[in-house]
Amino acid sequence: MTLFVSLLISFITVRGFRFTITENRLTMQNTLSFIWLPVLLFLVHVLSLSLKERNSRLKIFAVLFAVITGVCFIAGAGMEKMKGISWVWRDPDVSVNVLNLFFSHAVLYYCAAFSGFKYLEQDRRNAAETGIFSFRRVLIYWFILLILYLPWYMHFYPGIVTQDTADQINDAITLDGIRDHHSAFLTLMMRLVIFPLRNMTGSLQNGVAVTTLLQMLIVTFIFALTCVWVRKYLTNTLSRVFVFLWYAIFPVNNIYSVTLWKDVLFSVCFLALLLCLDAAAEDEENYFSSRMKRLALLLTLVLLPLMRHNGILISVAMCIFLPLRFRHHRRQTGLICCGALLVFGLWKLLVLPVLHVTEIPAGQALSVLEQQMARAMNVHHEELSPDPVKRHFRDDLYRADPAGFFSSWAKLGRRYPVDYFEALLANNYGYWFPETHYWVVSSGVDAGKWDIEDVHAAPLFSSGVLTKVFDYISGDQFLKLPLLPLLFSRGACFWIWIFCGCFCLFDNRKKFILFFCGLSLWTGILISPVYNEYRYVYGLFIGLPLMMAAAFGRREPDIGDHSR
Repeated sequence: MTLFVSLLISFITVRGFRFTITENRLTMQNTLSFIWLPVLLFLVHVLSLSLKERNSRLKIFAVLFAVITGVCFIAGAGMEKMKGISWVWRDPDVSVNVLNLFFSHAVLYYCAAFSGFKYLEQDRRNAAETGIFSFRRVLIYWFILLILYLPWYMHFYPGIVTQDTADQINDAITLDGIRDHHSAFLTLMMRLVIFPLRNMTGSLQNGVAVTTLLQMLIVTFIFALTCVWVRKYLTNTLSRVFVFLWYAIFPVNNIYSVTLWKDVLFSVCFLALLLCLDAAAEDEENYFSSRMKRLALLLTLVLLPLMRHNGILISVAMCIFLPLRFRHHRRQTGLICCGALLVFGLWKLLVLPVLHVTEIPAGQALSVLEQQMARAMNVHHEELSPDPVKRHFRDDLYRADPAGFFSSWAKLGRRYPVDYFEALLANNYGYWFPETHYWVVSSGVDAGKWDIEDVHAAPLFSSGVLTKVFDYISGDQFLKLPLLPLLFSRGACFWIWIFCGCFCLFDNRKKFILFFCGLSLWTGILISPVYNEYRYVYGLFIGLPLMMAAAFGRREPDIGDHSR
């Protein structure tokens, strides 16, 4: 009976893959290919094991992963191909076929999650003892990473400058009308480096170069710390080498280390927060009894919202979750959370007004709402008068009557809720649908084009290899190869985080706090006006090795610093 049920479900699953979402409709594809036979056999085998499995928790969280990813795939494919999801329920036949397609994907993802959880659970039980954390090893790794990153710094000297960076540099030089849109805190930190060096050397170029170098030092140090920390969980040399190579030679990490973006340092702070949370989850007593470790946690919670505005969502989420997770140390976690929120509040309410920092333009802050209104007007322009929405947003009119804007937005939303929802999905579907892409690295290598005094591209040496690698990534050439695009896929990265989170709930709940932290970052990005920015979720990419190692690897009870 078990074999018959497995065979029936597998047959229905393979049949469902006949349907595919194209640019204007749901079409049927050929399923006569021989490739579907091994797929069918795989499904039959895993489903048979699943029906015999007595561990209901394993199956529950495999189903949870399958449902989440299945919904993401169907909704994302609809947004990618048809720019909406309302087509799903407009035709009953289409609705049935979409449900069939969803069922097929959900069964496939369930089988992958079930077999993955089963293997990882057994692998954790059979894992051998691992190494101990060593700060001396951190310094060695840091030195090696610097050697590997240095050619990129010399090739892109004085650093990759984007338009956002150019605005910050100009603000840092003049201190005239600092804009908080690109992190006023980081602008002031840049001034501490750039301004004195420009005065001493007479060249802004030197200040930018030193700023880039300092950023690279910070990035490589946190990467080295992560590589050594992750070693505690890994049971074989190959996995340790793979993690090290991810941080050492994955070109996006190299390029971002010399790109003066607020998102780079923000992501590094996020990775530092993950390290703090993992250390606390691994040994609560040792962590919260140390002033330095508590200070490190406080510092990361403060820096995240200072580096990027949506970082406040992570800090607030952690301030709510930390006392719940570490119930035996509520006094320490409460003081840390209150301290972080107090410092940020003083920064926003006291420091920024004193420095005459300009607020974010309303047109940028409300861009998501504007896009919702614009979509509704575009779809239903024959039914609407031009009054509810201004075609060209004007900050002066908004500040004169903000209530009028929100009233128009709400009125239009009540009338066309589906269009509002589709507009929201259009803004973020790249962060949860793996099969879409967007640019990854900045092409603003020649800083001189941004009109910043004497700043210009002046490589200390030119490397044809590094140029080809940069062009390969910036030109999306990697999309032509199988599987390689997944290394750059924001949606695929999110799916792996979901897999880790489900496994933590199933087998390693104390590390769920890492997943929750990543989910807080991802949630904050969903309200951004750009649907698939790599730099926005860069923290998830560089935090993924730690998340996977902590969730799946063997736990090491001794995490003391024993230098050797």
